[in-house]
Amino acid sequence: RPPHHGIGADVNRLFRLPDWEVYAVGVALAAYTTILVFEMVGLWWARRWAEYLTLVEACALFPLEIYELLGGFSWVKVVSVALNVAIVAYLLLAHRLFGVRGGAAAAREALERDSGWAGVERTTPSALR
Repeated sequence: RPPHHGIGADVNRLFRLPDWEVYAVGVALAAYTTILVFEMVGLWWARRWAEYLTLVEACALFPLEIYELLGGFSWVKVVSVALNVAIVAYLLLAHRLFGVRGGAAAAREALERDSGWAGVERTTPSALR
């Protein structure tokens, strides 16, 4: 007798999917993985466009999270939405995206100010100099 709820029911449902749905999910996952690879490389090379891509990716989850929240209330779903809002706020504020806190010019100025030997000397405690 197959289970009617829980992980067992989900696994049974996955095995009953038609071929075209499996291929569609595979194509969607391959596209998403490609986007993540571009994002990873861009962040590794410290490219500004990768920070924007990260923000767009985080914002793209909002409709799915709201849909899930409207389907049934759960504290896990509420915490998930709250964490995603916090991540988007952090990305906007800390990385100065879309002109927030001075935008790219202010981010570039802070990087130049905090980089190099002058930045190390300025942040080293006086007892260690």
